[in-house]
Amino acid sequence: MLFDSLSLNLKSNKYLPAASTFLALLLWNPDKTISHIRKYGLFRAYKVGVSVGAINNAIDMALQNMAFLQLREE
Repeated sequence: MLFDSLSLNLKSNKYLPAASTFLALLLWNPDKTISHIRKYGLFRAYKVGVSVGAINNAIDMALQNMAFLQLREE
């Protein structure tokens, strides 16, 4: 599943695949994606052993593409 891929890519410090997976999930279902990330703490580096750099890159890419993705600012 894509959520597992996102988690694995973040943990492996694979910035581009993590950001691409995050964007794909946001395109698929933004509300479910954010809900899942919050529920499992995927963006809490200390909680899941994820690189802060990978998280920052994934979030930055999403923010840069908010208009294209038609995301709400929440």
